[in-house]
Amino acid sequence: MNCRPLLTFAAALSLVQMPLSAQETAAPTPAAEFTNADFLDCAVWATYIVGTSTDPKQVESFGFAMSWFIGRYEGAVGRNIDADLRLRTQQLTVLDLERLNPKCSAKMLEFGQRLMTLGSAMESGSSAQ
Repeated sequence: MNCRPLLTFAAALSLVQMPLSAQETAAPTPAAEFTNADFLDCAVWATYIVGTSTDPKQVESFGFAMSWFIGRYEGAVGRNIDADLRLRTQQLTVLDLERLNPKCSAKMLEFGQRLMTLGSAMESGSSAQ
């Protein structure tokens, strides 16, 4: 099985530089503490970065992250994100998005690391835990 796309995606997520002024990364939030509202906010955060960045690699990486946050949100709430995303985008300011940077970037990087571990295990033929 060719795991290169998975590894490329994971590497892009784990190596991306955060564009907002709050560059520090928080400790990962346990899954039980990361709420549906957090996934919605992080979808807005990633969407903002995709829409404002001029770095093609950053746009690609955050595009993947945006899709992941959207998928997590839609899967959890059982409906399309469109209306919720539009409303939340209107509510959040750039300062709010900067405050989200540590939480959302930590979650994004945690996911990228998990994918790198999985991809490596799949390439070597073992099972990742």
